[in-house]
Amino acid sequence: MKGDSLSVSVLLGVQLLLLLAVSGAFLLDGIVSGYSALAGGLIFYAPHAWFTLKIFSQRDDDEGSGRAFHLMWMAEVSKLGLTVVLFAAVFMALDPLNAEALLLTFAVMAISNWLALLALR
Repeated sequence: MKGDSLSVSVLLGVQLLLLLAVSGAFLLDGIVSGYSALAGGLIFYAPHAWFTLKIFSQRDDDEGSGRAFHLMWMAEVSKLGLTVVLFAAVFMALDPLNAEALLLTFAVMAISNWLALLALR
């Protein structure tokens, strides 16, 4: 489990650096693009990090597969709900907003996560 925990920490750290790099690149286009990209990345990163910490903070190995499945299912549903709430909050609260920068950064973060998971297999 310690090796898994280290891999997860590294993955979250690399994704945070990617978020900052992409946001910095959009910042070159203007302040609105920069903070929109940062918001899009955080919409992905915050629920994903919460899900990861929730799953990997589970220490009881004797709970059985049914309990582990329930925990993962609830964490995934919560992650999805938090993502929807964050999207709604950002679209209501940020004005002006560069939706292209926001959505593109969200997509880059999601794709990087998928690629990292494939690489870790």
